[in-house]
Amino acid sequence: MRYFLVSFDCDGLECLQDITEYHPDNWDKNQLLGLMMGKKYKTAPIHKQISQMIMRAKFNPQRNYEIYIQQTDDEITAGEFAALFNANPQHWADWVREYHSVKLYSDRVPKGSRVIE
Repeated sequence: MRYFLVSFDCDGLECLQDITEYHPDNWDKNQLLGLMMGKKYKTAPIHKQISQMIMRAKFNPQRNYEIYIQQTDDEITAGEFAALFNANPQHWADWVREYHSVKLYSDRVPKGSRVIE
């Protein structure tokens, strides 16, 4: 199982990062094993990064940011996923919206809900 942090806006893909190591399931197991061996507990650095990405999205509402965690069973790398996303951004944005595992942030406005365009 692989997990990706995916962030995109009206201009395209902004961040696509493999966060499998930092996913709570994997991170907590590794930290528990480390504690048993006498190492200090570390917090996952991905939480700070996600907070900063959400803050950036809130301060740039004109770009309609969307931030998701995408789970895949495939052995696809972040580089391959980014290449596919950049080749056909609308298809992959719709795919991530539909099949994401966690929606972290979205200020997307559906087309039908606007009264004045």
